[in-house]
Amino acid sequence: IFIIGKFIDFFAATYGVDEQEHNGIILAAYTATPLFLMGIIAVYPVLWVNMLAGVVAVGWSVYLLYEGLPILMKIPEDRGFMFATSILTVGLCMLVGLFAISVIVWSIGIGPEFVS
Repeated sequence: IFIIGKFIDFFAATYGVDEQEHNGIILAAYTATPLFLMGIIAVYPVLWVNMLAGVVAVGWSVYLLYEGLPILMKIPEDRGFMFATSILTVGLCMLVGLFAISVIVWSIGIGPEFVS
């Protein structure tokens, strides 16, 4: 949340946000709230329930990002769309990086062991 919030603040000047408006971390936390709430449903160990909740949570988070960014940053909606798309791209790149780090860490022997 902190890193994406800092990216939002970093990109703010490019999209015409006032210099006093540094609400990146607030927006990142607001947007990620459905994903945090999905963790409550993950206690119930049924795969299709967790997948359905995950899809709904990701969809709601993306919706909150696209709708909330122009309001919180006080910019026009057309700039808000491009700004939100760039933030979503940064988030997806961070996800791929996290997957790559997980693969590297697991390949050196630190990871789950499956015992049959």
